[in-house]
Amino acid sequence: MKVVFTTLPDEEKAKTMAKSLVEKRLAACVWVIPNLKSFYIWEGKLEEDNEVLLVAKTIDKKLDELIKAIRDMHPYEVPEIIALNTDYVLPEYLKWAEEVCNG
Repeated sequence: MKVVFTTLPDEEKAKTMAKSLVEKRLAACVWVIPNLKSFYIWEGKLEEDNEVLLVAKTIDKKLDELIKAIRDMHPYEVPEIIALNTDYVLPEYLKWAEEVCNG
């Protein structure tokens, strides 16, 4: 199982993306976590933005398709997309996620 992080500029865009990823069965579940404060360097300048964090849980074989969908829907020129491997997933949760993502 993979856990994928991305940030979006507002909650409406985040909800739209989350629903789309789940409806397309690219993710079994997506968290939308509002009120994130990001500090970063962009084009040589320190930026400070309010963002919304999306955390998508997907099965390994759907990762590439999920990343493509995020890139296609994302409003940022260079979206943050970070995928993490999981060390442990409750077997029943993994079974459920596989059933959801496999349709």
